[in-house]
Amino acid sequence: MKKVAVLNLKGGIGKTTTAVSLAHIITQQFGKNVLLIDCDMQGNASKVLNQYDPDSPGTHNVMNGSRTLDNCIFSTGYDLLDIVPANMYLMQANVDVMRDTEREQLHRISSALDDLQATGRFDYDVVIMDCALGLDMTVLNAVIAADLIIAPVPFGGYEIDGLQQLGEQLEDLKAIKPDIRLKVLFTMKQGNKANREFEDYLKNYSGFDVYETAIRRSITAQKATLSKMPLPAFSKNGAATKDYTEVARELLHDLEEREV
Repeated sequence: MKKVAVLNLKGGIGKTTTAVSLAHIITQQFGKNVLLIDCDMQGNASKVLNQYDPDSPGTHNVMNGSRTLDNCIFSTGYDLLDIVPANMYLMQANVDVMRDTEREQLHRISSALDDLQATGRFDYDVVIMDCALGLDMTVLNAVIAADLIIAPVPFGGYEIDGLQQLGEQLEDLKAIKPDIRLKVLFTMKQGNKANREFEDYLKNYSGFDVYETAIRRSITAQKATLSKMPLPAFSKNGAATKDYTEVARELLHDLEEREV
């Protein structure tokens, strides 16, 4: 079971689209079993996969210890793809974890995944965690649990600032998890000179590991979100879907290499 966290400190950069698209492609095109854990109280990934319920069990139960992970898993209706949904109860769960000094605070998701695997009733190849904007307790737990962190980054100077801030904060967390690995995904790419120069900077001068394939800007991705459908299901042959397919291929290769 390999774990991936999709994370950035900026909003509107294609984070949930990336998490859901990769989860969908890895199941539907590569035949892998995937569990998506929604780690954002807004529940956007849950909404796209039609599993949002303001009163549903979900990630908040895993964080506060009121339910085991296996009792928070729901089918999405897509073969091989399950989800642990999130809702606004996750806000209170984050506060509860911060106040709970009796129990370990930062390994709750990783421990829950270990317990899930130990039951023998679930056989997920990949776990994808869609994270909220800030480094709240749930996101910190996702980072600690992850084998790889994917940071979607669109074109622009402020986004680079956010990426550098994320890199600095992850460096601080290496005291707890020394093998934290971050890989950048260029999203919302357009075919102009400025975008090409930005991509060149990311790949050759930023100092970050960067996916070879960039995700092209797509109005279809916005339409898919409004339709509450994963992008690859909404537009199977669209440009962005093809880009995400190549990223999924590279991601699976990365995860396999870490297993060796």
